[in-house]
Amino acid sequence: MFFFYLAKSATLHQSLRALTAITSELTDENASAAKQLIKQAIPAVESIANSGETDWAVEGFQIFQTCLDSPVQLLNADSLKELIQWAARIFTAEDADPSFRCCAGNFLVQVKIQKLNPFL
Repeated sequence: MFFFYLAKSATLHQSLRALTAITSELTDENASAAKQLIKQAIPAVESIANSGETDWAVEGFQIFQTCLDSPVQLLNADSLKELIQWAARIFTAEDADPSFRCCAGNFLVQVKIQKLNPFL
């Protein structure tokens, strides 16, 4: 059973790496398909973190930073709100891995710096 979770985590990890790599190359014309994939990134990163592969989860979290830095708007208001709430839960969870908590905190700071959410 452990092998199944490791294999699933490895697949999710590689998929997130690929999505992160192409995100910087997106244009307004081809961003809609990526937006659908990005919506699935939160459960993917959570699954990787829950499998114990914290390093991969930390790397997977990079997709959200990349979305913030993208010249193409990849996160609508609802997606951004969901991401902020999720990152805040991770950041405040005392039992979360410190490096994963750090990623969540960095994301929240980046959102605030870019003034994407007036409530932070």
